[in-house]
Amino acid sequence: MSDMTEWYPKMSEYFQAEMEHGEAHLVPFEVSKSDSDFSKLRACNPNDRNAYVPEGRYIKLLVDGVLMMSDTPMEQDTMRPFLDNACGDVLIGGLGLGIATLCAERNQYVKSITVIEKSEDVIRLIAKHVPFATTTRFIHGSVFDLHTDDHYDTIYMDIWPNICTDNLDGMTKLRKMYLPLLKKRGWFGCWEEDELHWCASCGDVPGWCNFVEADDGEEVCENCLDSYNEDMYEEEEDDA
Repeated sequence: MSDMTEWYPKMSEYFQAEMEHGEAHLVPFEVSKSDSDFSKLRACNPNDRNAYVPEGRYIKLLVDGVLMMSDTPMEQDTMRPFLDNACGDVLIGGLGLGIATLCAERNQYVKSITVIEKSEDVIRLIAKHVPFATTTRFIHGSVFDLHTDDHYDTIYMDIWPNICTDNLDGMTKLRKMYLPLLKKRGWFGCWEEDELHWCASCGDVPGWCNFVEADDGEEVCENCLDSYNEDMYEEEEDDA
């Protein structure tokens, strides 16, 4: 497969100025050289590897005042599992800025694309300015309500504004809902699902701590390792 970086659109080219439609709000922003240099230092932390943002002009989407996404490299990197697997008939949950949809349209192995988006204002604002393929189908509604009984080769859910373990319940529900619509040897994924493991001791998630393996195989923070192992062995002694 070709280098997918050539598929990534620069969304600020479509949105030259601040725009609004109902609850959907597009805001251009600039990343200065000094801010970019600082983000490069942050990216040296393996738990913050996507922090680097090159100097330049970007666009962010707010829905009802909540930042949903931007077109920074982090957004591109976090959708890479979907782009690696997209083929055939594709279902995408969440339109956002339309980056995933545009990338899928540029993939020769993708036959059709259906996008489910909860906010009609987002659909109207983004689709008005982004030249999506005429064959791409948009459905206004929540992904938590089934809108189709069609079957798909690729199903990707990207509806969350940030990475946190609170998303796991929704991911589990969506997986149960949509796996029956997945074709044989198809692929299902949720945005950053693989990142949502957490410390078995304190509950922190990646970005706040470094993870190591405890003696019982659980993943815990480096700071929690000794106390976690001690508590585990004390419990084993009590049970003996």
